[in-house]
Amino acid sequence: MMIPGFPGASPWRSALLFILALTPALWTTGCGLLAPSGSGARVEQDLVDIERLLKDLKEEQGSAKRQLDYRLETLDSKLQTRNALMESSLGEIEKRLRQQNDDLERLRRELAELSFKVDSLNTKLDMQPVQPSEQTRELLAPGQLGKETYDEAFKAYNLGRYEDARGGFEAAIEAGLTGDRAIEARYYLAESLYRQDDFKTAYDQYTRLITGDPSHEFAWRSLERLADVQQRWNRPKDALRLYQEILGKKPDYGAIERVREQIEALEAEIATAAAESPESADAAAAPTTEVAPAD
Repeated sequence: MMIPGFPGASPWRSALLFILALTPALWTTGCGLLAPSGSGARVEQDLVDIERLLKDLKEEQGSAKRQLDYRLETLDSKLQTRNALMESSLGEIEKRLRQQNDDLERLRRELAELSFKVDSLNTKLDMQPVQPSEQTRELLAPGQLGKETYDEAFKAYNLGRYEDARGGFEAAIEAGLTGDRAIEARYYLAESLYRQDDFKTAYDQYTRLITGDPSHEFAWRSLERLADVQQRWNRPKDALRLYQEILGKKPDYGAIERVREQIEALEAEIATAAAESPESADAAAAPTTEVAPAD
């Protein structure tokens, strides 16, 4: 077939037919050269699909975030509620503990008052001196009367009633105690004075005991107490001499270790004082009495 007006129409016809035959395939594959309008629509549709997908993802992300926020808020609310309950429980426990402490303190005070009343009653019952009649006094031997007075004084001494003990031991000595009981009465008389800080009178009583029976065990106790009194009078050299007397003459003394410790401490004190002030001397707070038990 020939196209009128076109020379060599047959080749053109063949080419046109070839293009027409390829058009469906090109349309299907979205070739831009043969179907530009259809390809653009497809691209636009893809963009729409992508936008919708992104929108869906954002909505899902927002929903997940809202769910997470809700769960966090719920958990925080539960924790706050639990903390409030715990604080309330702790406050109640502390309140109960304070109440128990108050009750214990009240019971302790009541017990102390009751104990004081019992002690006072016992003291009145046990320490009330029995005043014998004149006829009974004449029948009682002086030693027996002194022993009873000594026993009452010793009870007062153990209860810390040193003024009563002092009077009792003095009365017992005056009543005619003899032997070891008389020595013990004078020793505890001196101890009662010592515990009342009457060191001068106590010193005299310790000295009388030592000179009265220098071989007695209470004489060595008295000598140790004299050394202690010398220390209280700030006379370390005299105290050291008395302790050394005990160590040298009574190595089996019951408190010999304590005596050794006192000697070491006093020697160090005296050496330190001599190094700091060689011209210093002991203060003459009381006269030195030369007493020492016999071997």
